[in-house]
Amino acid sequence: MCPFNDYENLRQVIDHLDIGYCRLPSATAIASFLYGREYVPIIDRYVARFFGEEIQPDEIQHILEWTANMEFVFAANGRLVVPSSPEGGYDYNKRLYIDEFVPECRRIADSLNEGGYHYQDVDEEMTEREFTPVDVEMAIFSWAMQNRNLYSLDMA
Repeated sequence: MCPFNDYENLRQVIDHLDIGYCRLPSATAIASFLYGREYVPIIDRYVARFFGEEIQPDEIQHILEWTANMEFVFAANGRLVVPSSPEGGYDYNKRLYIDEFVPECRRIADSLNEGGYHYQDVDEEMTEREFTPVDVEMAIFSWAMQNRNLYSLDMA
């Protein structure tokens, strides 16, 4: 497992994985596991659309006002664009992921922790833990998967 030093280190890993049809979700998943699934969240079309505020119900708008708005580029099939995509935008998405998405997940985790919010782990001791950027990503992904019908675009 590599230590997470800084975002430039992460950029180099993602750049190294910029091959053929290795999509950004795959590259970020590999990087996340290289860094021990703590500081490097995974991006996918559901999480990206959450931060793009492409969710319709008013009930969640108060949460979206608290998060940064990020406009990722999607292909016609609803997925994040690939390096060889005719739509372009892969380098833009990669930059947005590294420079804005990862720090935003860190900001949200820090804010929760500073507010005294923690969660109880499911380990044998039921340890109380602080949130990490990956916890934020997993919570958003879980919510998004359970509420796919609330997104403005059908992403089946």
